[in-house]
Amino acid sequence: MPDIRNEGKSFDGGKDPEAGDGFQSKWTLSIVAIVKNEKEYLLEWLAHYRCLGVDYFYIADNGSDDGTFELLQDLEKSGVLTLADWPLKEKAQHRWYNHALEEYGAESCYMGFVDADEFIGLSENACLKSKVSDLLAHDDVGALACEWRLYGSSGHERRTSGLVIERFVRAGRSERQVNRHVKSIVKPCAVERMWAHSADLKHGYHYVSSSGGEVAFKQNSPQSGRSASVLPELIVVRHYATKSLQEYVEKKQRKGRANMGPSHERPAAYFKNHDFNDIEAPFSGEWVHRVRNEMVALRSLLR
Repeated sequence: MPDIRNEGKSFDGGKDPEAGDGFQSKWTLSIVAIVKNEKEYLLEWLAHYRCLGVDYFYIADNGSDDGTFELLQDLEKSGVLTLADWPLKEKAQHRWYNHALEEYGAESCYMGFVDADEFIGLSENACLKSKVSDLLAHDDVGALACEWRLYGSSGHERRTSGLVIERFVRAGRSERQVNRHVKSIVKPCAVERMWAHSADLKHGYHYVSSSGGEVAFKQNSPQSGRSASVLPELIVVRHYATKSLQEYVEKKQRKGRANMGPSHERPAAYFKNHDFNDIEAPFSGEWVHRVRNEMVALRSLLR
């Protein structure tokens, strides 16, 4: 069972890379996530972030029964990630995020917290790791807020072949209120506590957007997970919340919500309320090709 004795404590891990005390983290940029029954999509997600320059992953499995846990075990043996068996029912995401910070924060200069249906997008030729390092270089910057861009079904009622990032190419306009949600990339040393979308930072630190400006949160509370206004879109979290109607019903609707619990199923109206297809905003064919090649490399590690 996971050890949650340190819940609510602030974290000393992840020393500031600018501290100049000789400390050197193992990784520049890592990703923390919690997953359940994502085997069908997991290699694509990992490959996407590896193409962006992510060094390592800390992943909790929250009771998968579709082979996700076994796939993650094999990837852990190959050195791609650290896996935790995380069977907690209530508030599993919040607890895992804070546990990961406490347990592994010292190993990374920066840690990003995203879900398995969220793919960060930026300029196709840019390296996320380099961009994050630049944005979080100042001593008083503790975290980067990356705004959501909600992607809809692109009119697909049934599952089709292809990657997530090539099948679903239409998204909601940035002005939609739901796109005020953010996800965070943090300096672990700056974090007091993690929530599902954002962090309470220690005194003296603040959030910045992808343009480097300071971020104001709704109701002045990072816990809200929402920015007070639309943020610059230089780095966007492309959130494939619905996928096709078939995938939504078979996968997402039934498994509950990691930030609440398995009894909190999404209502039938969730699909309609999140199926935004206002504009076409695809990843480039070149990027899809890169991700496919990285998936081949990952599969080779499993042999």
